[in-house]
Amino acid sequence: MMPHNTSLTPSILFAVGTFVALSWLAVLLASSTPPWQSDSSSPSGASKGSVRIHSRYAPFFQNPSEAVWAKEGFLERNRLTYGYNERIDSLVASSLKRMEGHVYLDYTGAGVYSEELIHQVSDDLMSHLYGNTHSRSPSSEATEERVEAVRARVLDFCNASPDEYSVVFTSGATGALKLVGESFPWTHDSHFLYTRVNHNSVLGIRELAKEAGASFTVVSDDEIEAAMTKDLVTRRDEGPFHLFAYPAEDNFAGVVYPLEWVNQFQSGQLGSKWANRGKWMVFLDAAAFVPTQVLDLSKYPADFVAISFYKIFGFPTGVGALVVRNDALEHLHKRYFGGGSVVLALCERDFKKLVERTCARFEDGTPNFLSIIALEFGFRILESLGGIPAVSLHVNSNRQDLRQQSKRRSTGQHCDVQFLNAFG
Repeated sequence: MMPHNTSLTPSILFAVGTFVALSWLAVLLASSTPPWQSDSSSPSGASKGSVRIHSRYAPFFQNPSEAVWAKEGFLERNRLTYGYNERIDSLVASSLKRMEGHVYLDYTGAGVYSEELIHQVSDDLMSHLYGNTHSRSPSSEATEERVEAVRARVLDFCNASPDEYSVVFTSGATGALKLVGESFPWTHDSHFLYTRVNHNSVLGIRELAKEAGASFTVVSDDEIEAAMTKDLVTRRDEGPFHLFAYPAEDNFAGVVYPLEWVNQFQSGQLGSKWANRGKWMVFLDAAAFVPTQVLDLSKYPADFVAISFYKIFGFPTGVGALVVRNDALEHLHKRYFGGGSVVLALCERDFKKLVERTCARFEDGTPNFLSIIALEFGFRILESLGGIPAVSLHVNSNRQDLRQQSKRRSTGQHCDVQFLNAFG
């Protein structure tokens, strides 16, 4: 079986400056005191140099200095990968002041937005006039230009060529999954395959597949690996079409699944056990994956990819994307139309003319253009940190250090304190 990576609950790019103590039965989080507030004068606080542990977490340690020593040891081991080139304290001071006194671990539920992001978005909205993209006016054209720039940003974020991929803005990952489920070219010969570990929105696609007469199977990752075969699927680009859906990263446990499955299903190495003729297409749910890891669609060209931007930036909510291969987009059957997805529709006659641009046909109604424009500032701030590669290094420094501590504890070796220590 191909090994899978495991990670901590994914930290968003601004989830910085927190001290986590993981016991076997509970998760306890202690936030290092921000540089504008020192606890060194407090009897229950612990401070040594620039490393501070908040006094309210002192009861977790018999000697609060143990926490400081543990953190200093961690920083020494991970100086090159942790903390965005030693900018972590300044980031907390400038952008996360409201987190003081709070414990937050739900980063797969929602990221934590930075104050800098909110200020930049607010300044932009106060400085520009944005109109409805479906109108024709200078303000509308300005909006359309900004929205199209964000589309290009999303493709670049996934290392996807605009010649091969398009971006359909949705309400989130669930909206992207629903869109494909409703539009997929299901027939009685189609098969829907999905992993046991999946978002419940993937299970919703199952209902749409059944309604169209398609069959379905749920599989474990072991069953997928065991199904690898030299007997390739007899590929037919005209169908029947089959869909395999799985998460790049499990939203709950943080398990990372092989991106190679994308290529293996598309090439026919996988899939023949469930459908030995036709064309397999792959839906990759990347919502929990992309906040902390690089997705390269030039290497793993999934047909459909779901993204939720609030899991990356924390703000805005209510906007996601379906990143879709152009050749796959041509196979989707659009039934409903409304708003800007249609150029002309007659009341008396059964006639409609949809917009020429295929991806725009799937964006019914007025797009959430102010939120889409706000994404640009999230991407800019992410770039200033070093992009997803820098976030990945930061998160992985914790993951690897925790793995080593866990290994030492499981083998009976000495562990510095009674907890497994991690710094987020």
